[in-house]
Amino acid sequence: MDLTDTAISHYTITGKIGAGGMGVVYKARDTKLNRDVALKFLPDTSTVDAESQKRFLQEAQSIAQINHPNICQIYGIEEDDHGGRFIVMEYVDGVNLDEAFISSSGLQTRQPKGGSENTGTQKKPETRSELILDFAIQIARGLDAAHQKGVIHRDIKPANIMITDTGQVKILDFGLAKPSGVDDITRVGATLGTISYMSPEQIKGTGVDKQSDVWSFGVVLYQMVTGRLPFGGDYEHSIMYSVMNTDPPPIPNSDHQLSEQFIKLIERCLSKDVEGRYPSATELLEELLEIAGYSTVNVKLSSNEPKKPSSGKPALRTRKVLFGSGVLAILFLTVFMLFNRSDLLQSGSGTPGTELIHVAVLPFSNIGADPGRQVFADGLVETITSQLSRLEQFQTDLWVVPPGELRSHNITSAGEANRMFGVNYAIAGSLQPISDRLRLTITLIDSKNLRQINSAVVDVDASEVLELHNKSVENLLTMLNLELNQETIGVINEGKTTVPAAFELYVQGLGYLQKYEQKSENIDNAINAFNEAVAIDNDFALAHAGLGQAYWSKYENTRERTWINRAVEVSKIAYDLNNKLLQVNITRGMISSGTGNYEEAIQYFNDALSTDPTSADALLGLAEAYEYTGNYEQAESTYKRAIRLKPDYWAGYNYLGAFYYRNSNYDKAKEQFRRVIEVTPDNYRGYMNLGSMHYFTEQLEEARAMYEKSLDLEKTYSAASNLGTLYFIEGKYPESADMYTTAIEINDGNYVLWGNLASAYYWSPGKRNQSFSVYERALELAKEQNEINPNNPDIIINMAGYEARLGNKKQAITHVQQALEYAPESATIMYLAGSVYEQLGVRSKALTWIKSAMDAGYSRSDIVNQPELQELIRDPRFQEILKTEPR
Repeated sequence: MDLTDTAISHYTITGKIGAGGMGVVYKARDTKLNRDVALKFLPDTSTVDAESQKRFLQEAQSIAQINHPNICQIYGIEEDDHGGRFIVMEYVDGVNLDEAFISSSGLQTRQPKGGSENTGTQKKPETRSELILDFAIQIARGLDAAHQKGVIHRDIKPANIMITDTGQVKILDFGLAKPSGVDDITRVGATLGTISYMSPEQIKGTGVDKQSDVWSFGVVLYQMVTGRLPFGGDYEHSIMYSVMNTDPPPIPNSDHQLSEQFIKLIERCLSKDVEGRYPSATELLEELLEIAGYSTVNVKLSSNEPKKPSSGKPALRTRKVLFGSGVLAILFLTVFMLFNRSDLLQSGSGTPGTELIHVAVLPFSNIGADPGRQVFADGLVETITSQLSRLEQFQTDLWVVPPGELRSHNITSAGEANRMFGVNYAIAGSLQPISDRLRLTITLIDSKNLRQINSAVVDVDASEVLELHNKSVENLLTMLNLELNQETIGVINEGKTTVPAAFELYVQGLGYLQKYEQKSENIDNAINAFNEAVAIDNDFALAHAGLGQAYWSKYENTRERTWINRAVEVSKIAYDLNNKLLQVNITRGMISSGTGNYEEAIQYFNDALSTDPTSADALLGLAEAYEYTGNYEQAESTYKRAIRLKPDYWAGYNYLGAFYYRNSNYDKAKEQFRRVIEVTPDNYRGYMNLGSMHYFTEQLEEARAMYEKSLDLEKTYSAASNLGTLYFIEGKYPESADMYTTAIEINDGNYVLWGNLASAYYWSPGKRNQSFSVYERALELAKEQNEINPNNPDIIINMAGYEARLGNKKQAITHVQQALEYAPESATIMYLAGSVYEQLGVRSKALTWIKSAMDAGYSRSDIVNQPELQELIRDPRFQEILKTEPR
């Protein structure tokens, strides 16, 4: 029965699009939302077929998992008046790939209007070969999005690939798709899909996975290039025989001006041996982009992919701020601090082997009343942990938790270390003065079963602290069954002083430095200790590096520029003394990155990695520097390298998730933050960051639950501020202000928190006048940050917002222009620029930049929730923008 010209619910059916074994599709008008949609119904002959009903629902579930511009979007599943179900989908105005590009002769050259706007190319595809590559990349992107969600299409063919008039590819008909975790509902002995595009394993009826889609895609590519199918036959069984037993005719490369690499890519897709194919569309996409001369971060196919700035200016963490209310209420993402005070001197990570040795060195206890001895004990934990970490490059089954992580979670027992970090060993120790001697008792503990495995006692003369350290490390290596050879001995002794008094002061400096958050004068104590150490031994490069870090910590605590100059000067001394030392290069890289000299930082971190290729601090510092320069491909690769070295350590996933988030790939970010929680179920950072991803993808209740869980585990300003932002977008401004106040009580030096509080006051009844002094404080703190790093667009755009609220129009516009110059392709900056222009009453520019932000992938729901944008939202011009923007 044809449903044309009938009405179902609020849909008016205007025509029949097509029909097939899995359903009938109609074009309809959604009278509620005033848009065209596609409605898919089960065919009449299948309405009582339980399998068809189940597969029909499976299609809706499959597509609903995926939100990608190269996949036809599903809006919902509804019922008609008779209880019949239908899927409401995006209406794609275009023709299928066969009609658009492939004819029976293979010579059709019809090109979409305007070429493609989605591959990120600098010019429109003009030749047939360019168009083939353009379409191939878009199809691969859509498949990659499906594969990332565990969805296998199982019927990739030209009829299921639509091309719009603007050249955008849309993959349709997931009616045969199988989501991960869903039982296969194919009848025994049955095959699904179109025979000419089916993989050998599909024909045989064996397991079907992502590589089956890769095969089908290879058939499509072959057909696009040659105009014919790779496996011929006059009837079904002859085609099946050809697929199983014959090779496709060679592709005549000279006819199509395609690179040899592209031809080999098609051949690999059509490997009859599954192992010979690409594992999934992800790897296939990467090679296609390489062939096209782009990377996964250069290409604008998807708003979920990182985007490379077109200017030569650094794109400094263009996604560092999540979005709360324009330039005002901002959401935080917590990333484990790369250079966490004395953790700077901790290196490395390793690849766990079959017998994993995951170790946490717990804080050493101090027996006796001397507080100075406790500082030495704390520093000793730092140096011992550092030495064990350095051995990770030689011991593939070893990795060591940085002591800063233990401190941040207040971990003091083996059981806590096992629950938080998954370590199977913990090292405990106690330091005790006995007459004129020092005794260190170290114990190796099975942290799973909480039993002592081994212990050792090291007794030395009180003045021989260097010997105490060395013997402790040797004993621990023996306890852990780690080999002490010439190579490891060289690493242990690298950069050390031979003067015990200098080493003792160096250890004290580390001990003070790790606790300066508890007591700010500990920074000065650390500076004094390091200075005394280098006064005794001016060739002690590690002490100079420690002093450089202490000076940098002093700057971070006081924001006085003179400390930067001292940090640079003393770190250069360390570098001149020994430019091969891992810690020296990391210190130089940290300071260079912190002062905006990112190319210098890259060089220093690479030099560090030449010394220790497994150094986690160097890898993460390098990734961050690459990101700051806009080299997102190298940044992503470096973050992944850190994870490969330590796959069951949470920090790597957290960093990679933050990277994806900053570059608008929210689904991938969620996956990484879920991995954080899987690896460390009691990690407050994982819950907070996952909550932020839920917030940004409009899952507010899930976000609230994650933030509350995070606060239950650890009271942090970030989680408190994020809860404040949730209250803010719900219009609960006084409650929002209370949460921001809580955040500032924890951290009163963060300009973003003050900006958030000012925003909440501005919209709270009776608090508007009070907000302006808070804006002034936010602006003051932001300017201090801007003086240190004048190229950071995040700081600049927030300064613009504060200036706008304070009525300083000229300064606000200047800052907007600067931010857009530094981050020309950042959706965040575009949106915030539009918000500033709206506050200044420049509606036309506000509309321009907010539309640009939405085009770049910015959340429309975040925009419509902002109180300062409500007049703009009611503007008919903005309503027209909403109609043209995909949800």
